[in-house]
Amino acid sequence: MQVLVFAALMALTMTGCAASTGVVPIGPDTYALSEMRAPVRGGGPEAWRVLLAEAAEFCQRQGRVFSLLDLRPNSDPYSRYYPVAFSAMFQCLVPTSVGRQAALLGS
Repeated sequence: MQVLVFAALMALTMTGCAASTGVVPIGPDTYALSEMRAPVRGGGPEAWRVLLAEAAEFCQRQGRVFSLLDLRPNSDPYSRYYPVAFSAMFQCLVPTSVGRQAALLGS
């Protein structure tokens, strides 16, 4: 019985260690997303991974291609565990427009 109580308490504790804004539209086919993970949940590397995966999946569900515009740390730089959060701006592009965008950027 004690093991079950301990497991339930640990599960409740761990659920409060992550946060997300969800995908927020900020312009035509342009979105923002922020993810935070406490150090016990993987910290910055996990927040970075989850953010990119969620953004790419969001675009895929629309039949579009993920294009990252900006990615930066979004947490207290004086924290011992910096960074634990990341914010990104991205676009979901029509698949044929990806080649055109790369050409415009000189890639």
